[in-house]
Amino acid sequence: MVNFQRVNLYLYDTWRVAKWLSITGGVTYDSMRYPANFRNPPTSGQQTGLDKVSPKVGIVMEPWRGATIRAAYSEAISGTSFDESVRLEPTQVAGFLQAYRSIASESLVGSVAGSRYRFSGLSLEQKLPTRTYFGIEYDRIIQNVERTVGAYDFLNVGGNIAGIEPSTLG
Repeated sequence: MVNFQRVNLYLYDTWRVAKWLSITGGVTYDSMRYPANFRNPPTSGQQTGLDKVSPKVGIVMEPWRGATIRAAYSEAISGTSFDESVRLEPTQVAGFLQAYRSIASESLVGSVAGSRYRFSGLSLEQKLPTRTYFGIEYDRIIQNVERTVGAYDFLNVGGNIAGIEPSTLG
C-alpha cells in the first residue's frame, strides 16, 4: 500500500522599511511522498517524492499619492489532489497569488502532481482624483511537470505470453 504524506514548513515576515516601502520575505520547505501513478491505470505500488526549499519575496511601494507599485517572486510545488484544497501557508505575496492547483487544466493535460512553479510579477496601480483606478500588471508563471504514465508489460516466454504486469512509462 502506498500512502500520501506532505510536510510543509513556512516562515514569512514583512518589514516596514519606510512609510512608503514594505518588504516581505519568506521561505517554504515542502516534503511530499505520494503514489507514483495514481491517476492513470494501471496503478502501481511505487512511491515517488519531492523535497523543495522555495524562496518568497515581495515589495510594495507607494512613491506618490494614490500610487502603488508592487513586485513579487515566489517558487512552490503543487500537491497531488485533495491537499491542493487545504492550505495554511499564505496564498499571496505582495498581493500576487502564489497558490495554484494547476496552470493548465488537468482535463487537457492530465495529472500535474508534484509540479514546480516559479512566479514573478510587477504591477502599477494609480487612484485617480475622479475616484476611478488605473492599473497595469505583468505576471510570468512557469510550471514544470514530471509525470508517470501507466503501462502493461507482456511477459514473453518462448513466444508465448506468460503473464502481464503493470508497469510505468517515465
